[in-house]
Amino acid sequence: MKTFTNPILPIGPDPFALWHDGAYYAMVTEQTRIRLMKTTDITRLSEAESTVVFEPPINTGEDFPAACCLWAPEIHSVMGRWHIYFTATSADGDDLRRRIFVLCGPQADRDPMDGPWAYAGQLEIPVERYAIDGTVLEDAGRTYFLWSSKLTMTDGWWQHLMIAEMLDPLTLGDREVVLSAPTQAWERDLQPTNEGPQVLRHGSEVWLGYSGSAFWSTNYAIGFLRARSGDDLMDPASWTKMGRAFFRQKPEAGVYGPGHASFVRSPDGREDWLLYHAWATAEPEIRVEGRSPRLQRIEWTASGEPDLGEPVGLKTPLPVPSGTA
Repeated sequence: MKTFTNPILPIGPDPFALWHDGAYYAMVTEQTRIRLMKTTDITRLSEAESTVVFEPPINTGEDFPAACCLWAPEIHSVMGRWHIYFTATSADGDDLRRRIFVLCGPQADRDPMDGPWAYAGQLEIPVERYAIDGTVLEDAGRTYFLWSSKLTMTDGWWQHLMIAEMLDPLTLGDREVVLSAPTQAWERDLQPTNEGPQVLRHGSEVWLGYSGSAFWSTNYAIGFLRARSGDDLMDPASWTKMGRAFFRQKPEAGVYGPGHASFVRSPDGREDWLLYHAWATAEPEIRVEGRSPRLQRIEWTASGEPDLGEPVGLKTPLPVPSGTA
């Protein structure tokens, strides 16, 4: 049996991947540039073909809005073209100026590795405010965008999960809806936070995974909202918030602060896999830049809920996704 061990890259926060036309296209946060990777075996990401598709201009004398802290890039086919959505802020690193930006790529029937890629500007969201961790959800002929925004509460800023319908790849409709606020205890360590929304489908259901608590906390963890495909996903009543964390740290396995996950299918389409980042230590002076991407298989319970299990320790042999050559 062919096996692999975690991590699949030595370092790489905010991992994202999708399977398309016989290959995985993957991305991680590199802070100063956006890189796209391609591989037929997601467990061998360190050997993937890669290309840098964007680096911010420097020394232009202008206040370029996406100059610093390039986070959480994701590649999506939207309305017939490849697009990459990422978070960034101004050169001074101002936290409240973080916004979501867009790269426009080739037609969706072409290999996105071939480009060309061009900076298209800031995503237009309904209310101009802090926005990070954008992702795309297509359902029943409608295209939605999900992200995390800071909203003012009586005791400070809380990060909420937001949704709006997409008018085009750079523009959202004028109505945004709060899907989730960090009200549960597991979502509130160090900072009340819901972020990193990601879509997991199973049968007729849409599971929206997200991360709770401050990303620098070892208690960073993964939870879910649940909806039915075909329902009005702009209606918060269509979503059920599950009352617990589904995946959290396991110190005895050397896994701390697991989160910012994406969900990928095996090459043969038979298995769902969790792609997430975590630290291998709880020591703050070591772990700030040490988040690495890891993989493990998702099971499904008899009641139809995702079972993420417990984090698997480093160097523990795991079977590769089914259908991997």
